[in-house]
Amino acid sequence: MNALLFILIISLPLMLINLYFTNSSLDINTVFFFLIIFLNKIFNALVADLFLQYISLRKIVPLPTKHEKKLTLSNLLTYTLIASVIIPVIVFVIIAVINTEKEVNLKVTEDLHLASDYVNDKIENWTIEENSNLKLNNPIHVSKLLDILNVYVSTSDSTISFYLVDFNNKIISNLPNNDYSSLGLNWIKDGSIDEFSPGFYTWWSPIDTSYLIKNYSKDCNYVYVTSIDNSKILISIPSSQYTSTIISGYLESLKILIPLALILFLVISLLKNIILKSISKVIILSSGLPEKLKSKETIVFENSNILEIDSLIYNFQSMVDNLSNMILEAEITNKKLEESRKLLFKQANYDYLTELPNRQYFIEHAKNTINEFSNNNLYNGKNGIAILFLDLDKFKVVNDTLGHSAGDKLLQIIAKKMKEILNSYDSNSACVARLGGDEFVIQLIYNDKYEIEELSTKIIETIKQPINLDSSTITVGVSIGVGLYPEYGNDIESIFIKSDTSMYKAKASGGNEVYI
Repeated sequence: MNALLFILIISLPLMLINLYFTNSSLDINTVFFFLIIFLNKIFNALVADLFLQYISLRKIVPLPTKHEKKLTLSNLLTYTLIASVIIPVIVFVIIAVINTEKEVNLKVTEDLHLASDYVNDKIENWTIEENSNLKLNNPIHVSKLLDILNVYVSTSDSTISFYLVDFNNKIISNLPNNDYSSLGLNWIKDGSIDEFSPGFYTWWSPIDTSYLIKNYSKDCNYVYVTSIDNSKILISIPSSQYTSTIISGYLESLKILIPLALILFLVISLLKNIILKSISKVIILSSGLPEKLKSKETIVFENSNILEIDSLIYNFQSMVDNLSNMILEAEITNKKLEESRKLLFKQANYDYLTELPNRQYFIEHAKNTINEFSNNNLYNGKNGIAILFLDLDKFKVVNDTLGHSAGDKLLQIIAKKMKEILNSYDSNSACVARLGGDEFVIQLIYNDKYEIEELSTKIIETIKQPINLDSSTITVGVSIGVGLYPEYGNDIESIFIKSDTSMYKAKASGGNEVYI
């Protein structure tokens, strides 16, 4: 569109300024010729712009690589809209000029023939003596001939001129008088002449080089040559004589062209709006499509009256629906996978009965805690890590007397009591796990050993309280052995061995004891 804007903003005003200052008066031929040139410039600008859009110069001339500008559908339809009006107008003007030229040439031929026949008929009625004197260019008989010509000029509707010329192309006399008579016929040579019919010529005045439109000649005459013995008469009629014929021909054609061009413009404008409206909706709805589908936004494309666009919309809608179903299925699958992952993790790292972490999870957790304790300042102010090994007292009696089902329920009750006790501690400082059977283990990051003793006492006092189990009241105890990091070792295995040994010492003391 840049070339078109240049024509409209810069080139057109310059052409109008030049046309104004180089023409004292404007005739219809000048206006139509100007119109042809202007429309041709617009058409060339559109073709150049389309060429640059579709065919990159880099395919013809090696240039540095840059991002190529894409041609938008809106621009393409605008080009089509403008071209659909300009091309018919250019074709019309060309056809109108050709048809009008033919019509004018016929009229010119008829008018010049009438003038020539009139002169020849008059001369044929002269006597032999009068004809002989005319051959000798006798001033009296030349004057008589001029009188005859003057009568025709005064009675004719045409702006006609006569030039009596000898065979040396010297003007003997002319009607009406003008500046060309002093030049002989050299003025004809300065212009350009074209024979459009035998003996009939079109003459254009010399080219006006100051005019903006190249090869434009403002004066045009139609000339016919008839011979009279040793002289000849040039009969000339200016083209302006036929301006009304030209205008009427153009106007008749315009009566047909303008409505057709207007209808064509409106139809293509309507089609452009329909196409762009449908495609714009598709573009808007399809923008950010993945995010819309993930957020489960409902996307419904409106149907179009254009079959191809409607097919495109149908394909888009089918694609969106399929993608929505695929995303839904993927979410369901991911949810199931996540649930399976969590279940597998729970099965691998937690005790199914008490839902406490199992041995594997606890050992890994304890190793990580020891590494963090020794490698960073997360536990500044803490003295170390205590591993409390717990073994229930009298648990075998419950299993033997009340059965394993009662034993399982007892383990669940004990696990719940220990979790309640540790709820008052920071989750990063204390945790409990079931190692297996009636064995539990607690990790505690402590400030001093009094904190370990306080926790152990609380656990013992809580567990030894009577417990209602299957309509029976039972009493169990717990023996606790404690291993300390880094006091008893630098790895979890060493501390486990120490806490296990301490637990057996506590149990050997009669139970419900803690041994550090």
